Amino acid sequence: MPPELLGTWRTTDARYEGLFFRIDPISFSFSTVEGNVENYSIVKYEKLDAQRQHSDHTHVLHGSRDGQKLQVRLLYESFGGGRFRFKNQDKTFWTRDDNQKQ
Repeated sequence: MPPELLGTWRTTDARYEGLFFRIDPISFSFSTVEGNVENYSIVKYEKLDAQRQHSDHTHVLHGSRDGQKLQVRLLYESFGGGRFRFKNQDKTFWTRDDNQKQ
């Protein structure tokens, strides 16, 4: 897992206030508006060339938990110390918590 992805990420988008997305070398997790935290083991990782303007790379995390599979596509930009967008949230940027920056 690339070090630039590791850590806890948050957004200033009011729809996701108080929520996080966390990546470590073997898993990823995220909080939900219902107050739950969903944890997934990473079973596969892919780094793809950028397919959109202003993205450095697309990172694909393949996760699994209790037989359930989830694929997450992150459009990473090194701009401003690093940020990403989920592929399905084109205008919402997530940045690493200040105390987590590498």
